[in-house]
Amino acid sequence: MAKIHMQWLKKKAEAAAKRTGRSVPVVRDDIDQLCAVQKVEIIKNDQGGCITTYAPTNEQIASCAANAARPPKFITRYVFFNFGVPPIYDWTNPNHIQRNESTVGVQQFTYSGWLKQIEAERVAGDGHISPYHLDLILEND
Repeated sequence: MAKIHMQWLKKKAEAAAKRTGRSVPVVRDDIDQLCAVQKVEIIKNDQGGCITTYAPTNEQIASCAANAARPPKFITRYVFFNFGVPPIYDWTNPNHIQRNESTVGVQQFTYSGWLKQIEAERVAGDGHISPYHLDLILEND
């Protein structure tokens, strides 16, 4: 989303420059490479467990980083607990409201820290996020 917004801003700046006859301001193309964003959805299922999905996947982010001139410096994960925090994620220390209501969490990593985290998740082999600092925020806040 940020990349699209930056492209839109760049086009607006170019259009304004044409109208006024001024030079186009320099917009760093690598600014969107500073931070990668990952959305993780965690949905409780009827058996008391949950399903965790990543967008983009860890593999997609790692592949993009490998093909880029420089990997991103930071990775931010927005973790959406759509129907509350399930028991498998008790390490997030949810309160009684967060356990039953839609809740959002945020994880922030340096790129090297994120690589260590995804390796820990791969080794665990359960498809879930492994314990790491996660700030929980009620969606209604």
